[in-house]
Amino acid sequence: RMLWKTYGNQIDLERLKVRARPLDLLREATGLDFDDITALTLAYHGYIRAHQPGLSSAVNAFAGIAVSRETVETYLASFASTVDELAGKLAASPGSWQMLPIQERPLLRVGEALLVLDEQYLIERATQGLYWFVHEHERDIDGERGWKRWSNAYANMVERRVEEQVRRLAPPLLGGGGAVFRGEDQQVPLSREKKHEAGGGDAGV
Repeated sequence: RMLWKTYGNQIDLERLKVRARPLDLLREATGLDFDDITALTLAYHGYIRAHQPGLSSAVNAFAGIAVSRETVETYLASFASTVDELAGKLAASPGSWQMLPIQERPLLRVGEALLVLDEQYLIERATQGLYWFVHEHERDIDGERGWKRWSNAYANMVERRVEEQVRRLAPPLLGGGGAVFRGEDQQVPLSREKKHEAGGGDAGV
């Protein structure tokens, strides 16, 4: 949530040429708010984590959840497959080891019942996997240019998050100053001769 909301709101949309804020792009791609994705994922994941012998492995997708049926249906459209859908995708996979259909949709829907096919895949799809929802949506809208712009924006979000975390962990230097250096901080200015060799202008050192 911090990555998408805090750092997603800090990126320069004009410079990166992305159409909207990351949370808005995610909502456009999935029809869901970030918090709805998180709440439903944790609800289904929590059920299977607490499963005990003798209980059903399936959970009712709608019972006991304070989320509208419409929102749950929208979530299932992106996170769940029916038996026929899953069978068809697995049959079309290029190798017997191919798990992409389950990675993309880690829930199996049978009527109103859900089976969690893989706990790890479910959590991954609702965290780092959110990137791919927007990636595919931007690709559909603007082809290669669209998904490349989104990839650059997402990379900028991650970079901002990592940089802030590293700065918090960095020890103070004797005499003051920071112990963290970004890539541009370490670039050595080219001399007049080197700039000329590199095809640059005749600016000063």
